[in-house]
Order: sequence, then C-alpha cells, then structure tokens
Amino acid sequence: MVKTLRRRRTPALIGLVLLGTLLLTACGPSDADFNKVEIGMTTEEVKAIMGEPDKTKEVFGAAEQWIYKDKYVIQFALDKVVIKEKR
Repeated sequence: MVKTLRRRRTPALIGLVLLGTLLLTACGPSDADFNKVEIGMTTEEVKAIMGEPDKTKEVFGAAEQWIYKDKYVIQFALDKVVIKEKR
C-alpha cells in the first residue's frame, strides 16, 4: 500500500514543480531581456523580447514610455526606441 501512495504522489509532485516553474518564468521580463533591447528597435521588436508593458505613458505628444515591473522604462519616438532606463 505504501508503494501505491508513492506512485500516485510522484506525478502530482512533478506537476506542481512544473507549474511553479511556469508561473515564475511568466512573471515578466528579466535583466537579460532588458539588455537585449537596443536603441532604434521598433515597438514590435521590443514586444517580442519584453512582452506587453505593464503601463504606458504619453510623453511630449509623439513620444511614449513603456514601463515594465516599475523597473524598466523604454521610451519610443516615432515607434523606435530612443531611451532605455533601468530604475
């Protein structure tokens, strides 16, 4: 009977570990992702690396800031990266 319980718990434990790993990796961009962003990249290129921003803010009419995790700020002008800043 002890062997039966162990066999049933092992797949559940593996599933929980995999779910936890998935949730942690889905928490948003990392420093490594932010370092891949370069001046001149388009909004679509940045989205492919960083994902959707947590917040956006219009700056000076034509410029826009994307903010991730209140840590990374990327500013665009004419849909191109002009400034990137880590807080």
